[in-house]
Parts: sequence; C-alpha cells; structure tokens
Amino acid sequence: MWKEKAWHVVSRIGTISRQFGLGRLARDFASDRREWRADRSFLQDEIKVLRKRLDLDAIDAERGPITELRRETHEQIERLRQLWQGEKQQRSARDEIVRKSSERIAQLQRENAAARAASEHQRFEQALAERDRRIDALETRLAMLLGFIGGDLPRGYPG
Repeated sequence: MWKEKAWHVVSRIGTISRQFGLGRLARDFASDRREWRADRSFLQDEIKVLRKRLDLDAIDAERGPITELRRETHEQIERLRQLWQGEKQQRSARDEIVRKSSERIAQLQRENAAARAASEHQRFEQALAERDRRIDALETRLAMLLGFIGGDLPRGYPG
C-alpha cells in the first residue's frame, strides 16, 4: 500500500515539475524513479528470499518435535554410555579386588598346605619316636625278664 502511494507521489511530482518547467527536477525524479524501481525489484527479491526462509522456518517448526526427540535420544544415549562406563569401572575395580583376594587365598592355601605337610611330618616323626621308645622299653623289659628266668635274648638283639 505504501509503495503505491510513494509511486503516486513520485509520478505526481514529475508531472507538476514538467508543467512548471522544472525539467532538471523532473530528470532527478525520473532517475530516482529508476533507482526506486531497481530498489523495488531488489526488495521483491529479498521478500522472496524471506518467504523461502519462512517456509524453511515452518519446516523447521514441523521438524521441531523430531529434533527434540532426536536431542532427547542423544541425551539418553549419553546417559546410558556414562552409566555403562561407571559400571565398567566398578566391575574392573571389583575384578581387581577379586584377583587380589584370589592371589592371597592361593598364597594362604600354599602356606597352609606346607604347614600341614610339616605338621604331618612332625607327627609321623613323633609317632616313630614313640614307637621306637616303646620298642626299646619292651626290649629292656624282655631282657630283664629273660635275665630273671635265666634265658638269653636271641642273636641279633642288643642286650
């Protein structure tokens, strides 16, 4: 609307200036009019670009929920990735504790087995020593008994 009024004013000024012999002023207005036409086509081109942009904005507005969903999905994926990393770190810490505990248990089992073997060996030695002591005591008593009844120990027995 304002464009039409502006053109009307310009054309009216051109007509008045020609009537009153204002040719130079008319030429200036004519050149201004040509510039305005160029400006008008430029503005129309800009309006087309803006309309296209508005169409793209409308498309983006329609894509808004999809974009929001995509953003939320990426956020959820990132949260899951962080959760997974945390669990992975906890699992490796727990595995490290289990590994150290297993090593300590194996070491204690080896030490226990060695101690048990030494204990068994010591008990076996003690049992043999006790057996030898009883045999010696029995031989001594037998030798005394045989000496009392007038007999002699068989050959090979100390006495």
